[in-house]
Order: sequence, then structure tokens, then C-alpha cells
Amino acid sequence: MKSIKAIDSIKIIFLTILFFACEKKNETPALWLKEADFPGTKRKFAGGMSMNGKGYVIFGDDGGFGSYQLNDIWEFNPQKKDWNKIAIFNEPIKRAGPVLCTTIDNSIYILTSFGPETTLVKYFVEFDTKNLAFKKIEIPSDLNISLNLIFSNKRNLYFQASSFPQGASQPSFKFYKYNIDQGNWKELPFLDSENSPVSEAYGITPTFSIKDNLYLFNRSGFLWMFDTQTEMWQNLGNPGLKAPTGERVNSFNCVINNYVYFIGGDYFFGNIESQRVFRYDSKLNSLKELENLPYDYPASGAAGFVLDNIAYMCMGGTKYSIFKDVWTFKGDER
Repeated sequence: MKSIKAIDSIKIIFLTILFFACEKKNETPALWLKEADFPGTKRKFAGGMSMNGKGYVIFGDDGGFGSYQLNDIWEFNPQKKDWNKIAIFNEPIKRAGPVLCTTIDNSIYILTSFGPETTLVKYFVEFDTKNLAFKKIEIPSDLNISLNLIFSNKRNLYFQASSFPQGASQPSFKFYKYNIDQGNWKELPFLDSENSPVSEAYGITPTFSIKDNLYLFNRSGFLWMFDTQTEMWQNLGNPGLKAPTGERVNSFNCVINNYVYFIGGDYFFGNIESQRVFRYDSKLNSLKELENLPYDYPASGAAGFVLDNIAYMCMGGTKYSIFKDVWTFKGDER
């Protein structure tokens, strides 16, 4: 009997160790690794995305005196771990504008401060990654497209627009769909209220896509989902993406294994850069704060992409300096 009890005790101890080992594994901190520096000009607020197994960094703010927009496109090969500058856009780009990008098939669609004008965005650009060719697509003159939201689904592009009706003190926000095959624009339902899915022009609010639907955190911290089937917005409430000093903007957002990560950025009020990292669980509609960025300085306006469930976070910086850093991030739920 004593030997049986001893065996049972050993089993209990073994199972206890195994349980805590599994718990510890599930809570393993996010894995960050420093890669080779970006070889081109350092930049903030560049566009970034992945397509056909490659990563892309597009244009960006050089951070110099006057903060002029860069006009080059870089491609990253994860097998060779090398960067190649594949194209230069030889058209005027207004300085200090964010770059927003999305993809359809083999093309990247780019929205930024194109043209010499200081108030309106006149067109967006299609970049064919196979032929390395640019195509300008005009925006109707009555649409004041905002530089803070672009999204694609199937053969459609979605844009936020804003305008000041006569006598109004606040802008009126609108939402449009553009079909790339038919070349036509259609206005879709959009709400003008305190908690509506409005992405202010003063910073890029966190957006991401899951299963062809767009998600957007507005400045009040409310999460909205745009259903591409019904073309309607749904308010999912406030899971807590707020900071003590104001709302978070200009973060690097990525989806890994169906979890969404919001990395760095800065706060809308105070222009204070952040080192904070959050993970969003779309199934539970809940937000969890993780360990901070693995280096001593904050980062805002970083570009990036996800390849094989590994996020690549490139450059970004602070008010006073821009980095050439490239970091890989594997999430925390391994």
C-alpha cells in the first residue's frame, strides 16, 4: 500500500509540475528579435503590407527639416532577409502626409498627399507589383478624401471622406466605395456622432481586418466593425484601448494567429510617444496589455507587415529622431 501511495504522490507532483509548466508556456512573454537595419532612408508614417510572400514599405516621412515625403517603394524577401528598392514614384507629393495602403490581387493601392495642393487629395495610385508600374486614379472633385482610412475587399476600395457644409463649424464625415473594375464611386452609410467610426485627420487611429471585415477604434475608444456583406457599421463597444493621457494614434497594428496587436504609437493629446503593447481578442472582444517594447525608446509611426505569422516592425521614431530598426515579433500566445 505504501508503494502505491508513493506512486500516487509522484503522479500528483508530476501533474502539478506539468500544469504549471503549461501555464507558464501559455504566458510566455512576446518574443522580439532585432534584425538587420533597414538599408534605405530612415522614415516614419510609411505604408506597409505583405503580398505574395513578400513585405513592402512604401514612401514615408523622412523626418528632416520640413518633413518631406519620400517616393520610393522597398520589397523585403523573408527567405533571403534582404531589401530591394523596386520603384520610384516621380510625381509631386505634398510634404508631411501619412501613407495608407491596401492590396487587391497583385496591386498595391496608395493614398497620401499626392499633388502640389495643400488642401485636397486629388487622386490615389495603383502600383502593379508584377510590372512595377504606377497608375493614377482621379478622385471626384466633390469628395474631400481624408488621409486616415483606406480598406479593400475583393474588387472594392473603401475611403473615408470629410467636408465642411456651408455654415457648419464641424466637418461632415462620409464613407465611399470605389469599384476598380467599373471605376465608379458609391456613398455608403456613415454616422456623425461622438462614438461613430470616425478616424480623425490628426492621427491614424488603430484599424485592422479580420475575415474581410474592417475594424476601427475611434478617438473615444469605441470599436466599430464594417461588414462588407451588408456594408453597414456595428458598434462593438469600448474594450479599453485608452491611455491615461489621451487617445492612442499612429500605432503599428498587426494580426497574428487571429489576435490583433497594437504596438507603440502616441497619444492624441500631448504628442507623447508610447512603448505600450496591447493584444486584442476578437472572439472575446477584450483587450490585454502586454510587456512594453523591448528597447528603451518609444516608437510612433512605424511601418510593417506580417509574413508566416511573424510581424516585421520597421523604423518609426519620436519627435526628435527616426530609427532604421527592424524588429520581428512572434506574438505571446505560443
